[in-house]
Amino acid sequence: MAKPTHQYGLSKVQLSQIMDFGKGGLKKVEEYGGIEEIAVHLNTNLKDGLPPHEAELEARRREFGRNYIEPIPPKSFLALMFDALQDKVLLILLGCAILSIILSVGIAEGEQRETAWVEGFAILMAVVIVVIVTAVNDYTKEQQFRDLQKKLESTSKYTVIREGQRYEIGTAEIVAGDIIEFKYGNAFPCDGLLIRGNDVSVSEAALTGEAASIKKKPDKNPFLYAGTQVMEGTGTMLAIAVGASSQQGKIFMLMAKQAENDSGFIMEAFQNCWARIHPQRGQPLEENSSDEETPVKTDIHMIPSRHEQESDDEDKEEEISFCQKICHPQLWYRKNKETKRKKKKQSTEKSQGSVLQKKLTKLALQIGYFGIGAAALSIIVSFLRFSIVEYGISGRGGEKTDALQFLKFFINGITVLVVAVPEGLPLAVTIALAFSVKKMLNDNNLVRHLHSCETMGNATCICSDKTGTLTTNRMTVVDCYIGQQRDSGELQKTSALSPHVLNVLQLCIAVNSGYSSILTRPEEGRGNKGSGIINKIKNLRKRSPKFDEETGKLTEREEKEEPLTIPELQALLRGEGGRLVEQIGNPTECALLGVLVNLGIDYEAIRHANPKEGYIKQFTFNAARKSMTTVIPLPNDSGYRVLTKGASEIVLGKCTKILTHDGNAVPLTEEIHEEIMKDVVTDMASGALRTLALAYRDIPKSTESTDEITADVDIDWEDEDTVVSGLTCIGIVGIEDPVRPEVRESIKKCQQAGITVRMVTGDNLQTARSIAEKCGIISKGDKSVCVIEGPNFRQRVRDNDGNVVQEKVDRIWPRLRVLARSSPEDKYTLVEGIINSRVSKHREVVAVTGDGTNDGPALKRADVGFAMGIAGTDVAKEACDIILTDDNFASIVKAVKWGRNVYDAISKFLQFQLTVNVVAVTLVLIGTFSIGDTPLRAIQLLWVNLVMDTFASLALATEAPTDALLKRKPYGRNKALISRRMILFIGVHSFYQLTVLVVLLFAAPSLFGIDEGDTEDFFADPTEHYTLIFNTFVFMQIFNEFNARRIHGEQNVFEGIHRNYIFLMIMSMQVILQIIWIQVPVISTQIFKATSLPLDLWLWCIFLGSFELVIGQICNLIPVEKFPSIPWPWKNAEEEAQAEWEDNDFDANRARVLWIKSLTRLRTQIRVVNAFKAGLEASDSLHLSHLPQFNSTPRSLRYYADNPEKLDSISTEV
Repeated sequence: MAKPTHQYGLSKVQLSQIMDFGKGGLKKVEEYGGIEEIAVHLNTNLKDGLPPHEAELEARRREFGRNYIEPIPPKSFLALMFDALQDKVLLILLGCAILSIILSVGIAEGEQRETAWVEGFAILMAVVIVVIVTAVNDYTKEQQFRDLQKKLESTSKYTVIREGQRYEIGTAEIVAGDIIEFKYGNAFPCDGLLIRGNDVSVSEAALTGEAASIKKKPDKNPFLYAGTQVMEGTGTMLAIAVGASSQQGKIFMLMAKQAENDSGFIMEAFQNCWARIHPQRGQPLEENSSDEETPVKTDIHMIPSRHEQESDDEDKEEEISFCQKICHPQLWYRKNKETKRKKKKQSTEKSQGSVLQKKLTKLALQIGYFGIGAAALSIIVSFLRFSIVEYGISGRGGEKTDALQFLKFFINGITVLVVAVPEGLPLAVTIALAFSVKKMLNDNNLVRHLHSCETMGNATCICSDKTGTLTTNRMTVVDCYIGQQRDSGELQKTSALSPHVLNVLQLCIAVNSGYSSILTRPEEGRGNKGSGIINKIKNLRKRSPKFDEETGKLTEREEKEEPLTIPELQALLRGEGGRLVEQIGNPTECALLGVLVNLGIDYEAIRHANPKEGYIKQFTFNAARKSMTTVIPLPNDSGYRVLTKGASEIVLGKCTKILTHDGNAVPLTEEIHEEIMKDVVTDMASGALRTLALAYRDIPKSTESTDEITADVDIDWEDEDTVVSGLTCIGIVGIEDPVRPEVRESIKKCQQAGITVRMVTGDNLQTARSIAEKCGIISKGDKSVCVIEGPNFRQRVRDNDGNVVQEKVDRIWPRLRVLARSSPEDKYTLVEGIINSRVSKHREVVAVTGDGTNDGPALKRADVGFAMGIAGTDVAKEACDIILTDDNFASIVKAVKWGRNVYDAISKFLQFQLTVNVVAVTLVLIGTFSIGDTPLRAIQLLWVNLVMDTFASLALATEAPTDALLKRKPYGRNKALISRRMILFIGVHSFYQLTVLVVLLFAAPSLFGIDEGDTEDFFADPTEHYTLIFNTFVFMQIFNEFNARRIHGEQNVFEGIHRNYIFLMIMSMQVILQIIWIQVPVISTQIFKATSLPLDLWLWCIFLGSFELVIGQICNLIPVEKFPSIPWPWKNAEEEAQAEWEDNDFDANRARVLWIKSLTRLRTQIRVVNAFKAGLEASDSLHLSHLPQFNSTPRSLRYYADNPEKLDSISTEV
């Protein structure tokens, strides 16, 4: 074991061993003398922290490491090219190109030998270009991901105590020995020990997988691990293991080691061959022993590879299945079928994440099958036709050039496959997403998961929080009920309250709160506008060490800001001089602190007199208890005082007394309670105010007290129900959180766009309804919508066993607009129910906003989860897909616009690309069947494929969004990716292009007086005939790109084109390159197998291509939306029904039961009708005797699912 240095009593390894899982860590803590002695070994003070000197901090970084884990190095560009080259289709083309060069040079004679290699080399270059483009695409995605990670890391700030002062610093600036304050919702930045905490509960699911939260106490379980999340409570920790020494760091190092071992199948085969040739070099090198500090031991070899795990699992399943097959063949058959179906479903869910990804995957498979079929057909027909004509009809023998001819047929077939499969589709998706993500950041949307961008475009429902999202989150107390007296406004004078009331009021506000909640001066130069997360971080700048970007070190600030005086704070609260006070921390607590400031009370002095170290117990606020309680000692050790604030109905329900105006406590009778709820709480809530009750309770050291418990007996401070009971109500405050001015217009845009906005809040029903009316979510007096509270919602959607019933959810959610007094579980139930519902035609796509730790499940379950960048906890940010850096609902609307733009950009590319594919593949097949060869050479097809894939994806995916995107309905989850309008576009344009090209193929020589091309001779010179076809084909695609800019039948295809410089530049570049390929002699004849065209033929090519614009206008005039739906030819009714059964997770046997029931009923009805028609009652009884007997009660469907042999004798109910 490494020995500690002279400066510190413990080494890095010893500190890391303290944090090991299990009981060993606790033994280590006891061995080193407890947390206090460990702090002494680390030369830190548990109260004041470390000295903020850079030399001291740097020494700790050298000794214990930096709190930074080096990310896995990205793959080099060459490695990405190598990965791209592992595509099997490209490998086949590469092999064909090399073989073509060898055969061409070997077979050609005379002058032809000098240029015979050119076509094979051109194909080789085309493959290289495709590989480079793919590598650039992957490299760009990798860079975007790392940039995103840096942005996310820059938003994480932690409060550390150094020399008694609190500093906000980044994760990487934390050192071993730091004293770190944490609160509800934080994720720990390093491993550490709990010094003191209040009701601390931590989720260690990130490390252990255990979903249940774990209580943490300094004396029993003080271990806090990096990456785990605070689910409840606040506290202070001592940083022990940082960076790679933490448990999370060890896992990351293992992942990095395994990532180094990952390789493609080519590299893996090469490594296997190398190991066989040089087995001694495949062995790992022996580690040399040294006196240096031993690193933390990790058994990498104990972690099996994914392939080993899968093979082991398959062997076990095979063994079990074999036994089942012998003993219970029917059971094995059903189980095996169910297992395969589940595996297929799981693999589909894992591989297809978002709505668009599922549709694209399905489309890609269909196109792939079409391409494989067309390629195989082209190769077979070409082989057979050549063999029959040359060997059968002509009767000649084989020649050495025939091998090259057969290779040409094979290359053409592979090229058809390459052209048929739209390789540019992933590129178009990536470009569209990257372009949108970058622009969305300017609109205060920090996208964590790329797929969420396009999914948001399909959103049909937004479940939004109220506080901070629909409202400004700048709260102010505007109504008070203190001492049984109502004051419609903020309290202004202390003389209005008795000394006792004022004393308990200031303690309940100043002490029973987070000490990080403060009021301070606004940042100069910002104009007190905006509340983005970046501005919030900047506002803490003057209270934190200065970070030198050049040296990467912390330096102390020389200037220290004087604290604000009470008159200065009062002036800022009134907004004098156009400057408003800055609220740091919890907005609700800041609003209450404003009450004390208006009363002239220094809340900082009260907090200084009651430090957190003196707390007896604290129950922090969470969504379940909806209150916060702090227990402090009374002066002169005379007992304890319980201070509570929280939701009015909850706190009032725990009160037995209420303070009067003169400070006396009188019983809180039912009549007074109902009067307060009706005349105060409900009245405030109807004015869109958030009500909060303040209460206290004294537990004196006196047996004469009438309380149930006294300080003279042992008190179980963990028993919250006992401690927080018998309270005395101080009063009720009404807090106003104004609706954001832009929210009403934003919600109106959502409604116009077909998106339903639902508000899910913890406020009471009256407040929630009032806010919803102000926002425009509901109309005043509208009885068609549903506004309910959480308890009522739970009662209506669950059965007697407490299970959620989807049918009951379906009765509520379509009309639900406001869910008040909701819990995080209610939000999750609502989101889950809407997503799983089959009520709507295309199914719902749900977006959810959340800021709390308990919102994590709902954010993860939603199709798109939005976390608040300012008020959101680390847990919520980790669970979300997009972070709203300004906590503003208007930013969600912008995300919808960008998401729809991504979806439309991909649709534009698809309708254009599929037109190219259909025309190219069909033309190749027509040429193969008619003239025995394709009129377009392989290099020409590859050029079209490369240009149309790469350039078109770049041109069509960078269109900026317009407000018109918000004037149509969302597509939904089940809407087909290729719409009727797109099908019409593909069909009409493909028909026109094929008509022109076929006419040119067979009639161009007679129409234009040019020589007919010769396709039989491989070494034949290029002709104007086939060059004309190639050039016309390319120009039709160029002009069709303008048509592809519109997918909803808009007539003006040039609208906004002057603003898209990328599109114009690409169009110009395509035209210039095409001219070069045709007119430059060497490139034209040797590479593209074309020849120069005269001016008149160039004009004909441009004319026929430009006529695409006329065809596009005609196509847009056809009202395809009014046409009846046409089912896909490969989809029959049975397949759709089967898909629906599988989607609803029904068992096949159950379907069979229902089918038999239907047939039986139908047979019965037919026979009854026939019996009445014939009037043969006697015959009727005879016929019916042959039917199954009907019972009044059917057997269980589950019974028949488990016993399919009983289906033949099933009894059903008529």
